[in-house]
Amino acid sequence: IRHFALRMKEYILSGDVGGTNSRFTLYEADLIESSSKMAKTSHVFRKTYQNEDVLEFISLLKLFLKESDTEENPPISACLAIAGPVFENKVTMSNRNWFIDGNQIA
Repeated sequence: IRHFALRMKEYILSGDVGGTNSRFTLYEADLIESSSKMAKTSHVFRKTYQNEDVLEFISLLKLFLKESDTEENPPISACLAIAGPVFENKVTMSNRNWFIDGNQIA
C-alpha cells in the first residue's frame, strides 16, 4: 500500500498599492524544494482595483482573497509596495487616506 501526502496549495501575494489603483498578483508556491533553493512559483490570479470608493485597505485585500478563492487558505507570505513611509511594519499612505498595519494583515 502506498500512502500519498496531500498538501494544501500554498500561495504568495505581491501587490502595488498606490493612490489611484491597487494591483495584486497571487502565485502558487512549490515549497518542497530545498530551503537553500528559490521556491518555484506560478502565476494563479491577478487583479487591478480602483481605489476611489474604497474606505480602507483591509476591505480591498479581503475582496481580492474572496475573488481569488483563497479566503480559507490565504497566502503564507506577502510583499507589498505601498506609497508612503513604513515604520514598524505600518504605513500611512501619502496619497490616500489609508493606514495599513502589516501585523493586522499577517
